[in-house]
Amino acid sequence: MSPGKINSWRTRHLAPGGFTLVELLVVIAIIGILIGLLLPAINAAREAGRRAKCQNQLKQLSLAMVNFESNRGGFPSMAMAWVGHPMHHYPPGDWFDDHGWYSQIGEFIEEKGMGKWINTTVSLSDVSNAFARRYMNNLFACPSDKGLQRNEWDSDNWARIRGNYVVNAGNTCYGQTTLYTIPFLGAPFTYLKMTPTNKIADGLAHTLLMSEVLVLPELGSQAAGQWGGPPSDITTALGGQTFNGYYPPNYGNYPPYLTNGDYVARTIQTSDYYTGAKIPVPTPLSGSASDQTLAQSFAARSRHPGGVVATYCDGSVCFTADTIDPLIWRALTSAKGSETFMDPNK
Repeated sequence: MSPGKINSWRTRHLAPGGFTLVELLVVIAIIGILIGLLLPAINAAREAGRRAKCQNQLKQLSLAMVNFESNRGGFPSMAMAWVGHPMHHYPPGDWFDDHGWYSQIGEFIEEKGMGKWINTTVSLSDVSNAFARRYMNNLFACPSDKGLQRNEWDSDNWARIRGNYVVNAGNTCYGQTTLYTIPFLGAPFTYLKMTPTNKIADGLAHTLLMSEVLVLPELGSQAAGQWGGPPSDITTALGGQTFNGYYPPNYGNYPPYLTNGDYVARTIQTSDYYTGAKIPVPTPLSGSASDQTLAQSFAARSRHPGGVVATYCDGSVCFTADTIDPLIWRALTSAKGSETFMDPNK
């Protein structure tokens, strides 16, 4: 074989293979497109898993409420103390710093220890309840949100958790009175007393029991007085342990809530605090602390795209879209309004 033919053969058969620059760029572009297509699907699958877990947790809590009603003759009171009818003598705190439904359901969520630790013979803000108030139970944390948050953690009187799951206080406001000409039409949870199922005249399958709210983040300082506000304050009777149906799920503006001069002076209730947490800024109320507490109204809120997880008094669970008719949502939060509406998502 001549030298020329040998060199030609070497060029064809022995030269190392590889991609040209153009081919490499094409491959990189294709990989980028595939990643761009797959990431939303992966994120959607992850969110579907988180939403399913959230639904399961709310289901467990709702079944605990149903079992509580079956054993005790009614759903637990949303507040064991009330303005003019304090459960305990104070200080520390006031009637709205006392026990809510959270203190009552420990044994019904397989947390007998939690039930024993909480001492309902004294105020929730008593130092004897400090350990119970600091107890972290992730059953109360939606996996799509930031998790349980510490609240005034350095104070033995006020340390407690913030969580996602709240009970239905009716179609108007926390004080369960008329709101903007809309009359209060009953609720499965009320103050000072339990609510038996025969008081839910609209039907257990037509009346909301529990739903979600967004957790406010813990503040940089956990010293006493660094509070932030009542939303997601699920362990006390401050109002944040409930939601109301006057406003539809994930309502664009935050409804009115507690914020007077005294509270602003010793808390962090600023626009930056809420907007930084991607939570709408609340509308401030005026008047005494008790008046403000009663006038609060909390919309159900969630990090799940497009709606909120909610449960009904029969223990069923449903994902309700933000687009639900506000009148239907309001009707579903009343217990004796004689409405015939059903959740179209159910």
